[in-house]
Amino acid sequence: MEIIDIQCPYCRVGNYITKDDGFIYEDNKIYFHTCDACEKIYKYYSRKVFDFFSFPLPCQEGKPHKLITNGNYCEYCEEIL
Repeated sequence: MEIIDIQCPYCRVGNYITKDDGFIYEDNKIYFHTCDACEKIYKYYSRKVFDFFSFPLPCQEGKPHKLITNGNYCEYCEEIL
């Protein structure tokens, strides 16, 4: 499972950092990788990145809820009514 794409600081060739063993990255920890092209060892850090997405909520602006799942769950605001 390829989870991150990184560029070697020596030869600038893109490398894949793969962790297929269930390994979990820790924030701000140093890891080492051998470049696939030039075979030099370099260090890298991992960090968590948060993404935020916005969605309109017409039901909070006076319009009706969009009911789904037996008619008691609003798709917009995700409330059970």
